[in-house]
Amino acid sequence: MVSILKTPIKRVLAVRLDEGDDLIPAVKRIAIDQGIKSRFFYALGAMSKVYSVYSLEKNAYVNMEERGFFEITSCIGDIAEIVDDEGKQVDAFVHAHITFSGKDGFSHRGHLQTGVSIKPVVEAIIFELDKPIGRLRTELEKQGYSLPRF
Repeated sequence: MVSILKTPIKRVLAVRLDEGDDLIPAVKRIAIDQGIKSRFFYALGAMSKVYSVYSLEKNAYVNMEERGFFEITSCIGDIAEIVDDEGKQVDAFVHAHITFSGKDGFSHRGHLQTGVSIKPVVEAIIFELDKPIGRLRTELEKQGYSLPRF
C-alpha cells in the first residue's frame, strides 16, 4: 500500500551549523524554535566524528563511530511530530541518512545517529511542509522506529 501526503511547502530555511554542533539535535532544535512540525532537509559540509549504520542482521541501529575528516556528500532527512495514542504531539523525531567520504576516498553510508561533530561547517536547506507528519511514540519505544502517519 502506498500512502501519499499532498501538501505545499510552507517556507524554506537556509541554515549554517558551526564547528562542534551535532547535526540531529541542531536540526531538531531549529524545528522546535521555529515551530516547524514537519519538514525535510538536505545538508552538506564536513565533520570530524560520525555515528551511523543500521544492522539488518540484528534488526536494530548499531552505533558505528568513525573519527577523522569526513566530507558529507549527501545527508537527507525528515522531521515529524512524535504523537501519543491520542494524537497529541509530545516531541519531534529526526530521521536522516548520510553518505560521507574520508581520506581513503571511499564513500560510507548509513542511518545518521546523534554524536556527529561538525567541523568546520554544515549547510542545510530545510523545507517546512504545510501539513504535519506524525510518528507514534509507542511504536518508537517498542521497536525503535515508527512509520510516518499523514
